[in-house]
Amino acid sequence: MEQTILKGNCVKCGECCRGLVVKFELNEKQMQELADKDWLNNPLEIVKVIGKPCKYFDFSEVTSLTTELVMEYTYDKNKAYKSGSRFAGVMRGVECKALVKRGNKYICSIYKDRPTICKNYPRDNTKLKDECGYKKVVGNGKSN
Repeated sequence: MEQTILKGNCVKCGECCRGLVVKFELNEKQMQELADKDWLNNPLEIVKVIGKPCKYFDFSEVTSLTTELVMEYTYDKNKAYKSGSRFAGVMRGVECKALVKRGNKYICSIYKDRPTICKNYPRDNTKLKDECGYKKVVGNGKSN
């Protein structure tokens, strides 16, 4: 099996910090907290319940919100019993307020103290944008 590795350097395009995708889950207690709120049309209500994954993320301009109800069952002697449920969801279009444009480059204003999610970028399962200075290279040296 060929290994995918990342090569290159940051070119300060800022694409990794704009239009972020944030995955979340709501347990039954959190779903009850949101029951009387218009949370499907207002992602900020979800953020109030689950908390921000990063204090610099701005959820005010979320472009899309998708959720699905996940039913959980426990099996005992070939019988299924509902053991719980949760919502799994994705918010797209989250922006990072720490990204600052200087000329035609983007600079992270908190680079030395940036969150772990940023320190780990890019990972080998990251979808890289064309502008990104990092490229995925398969073990035989071909770029993807």
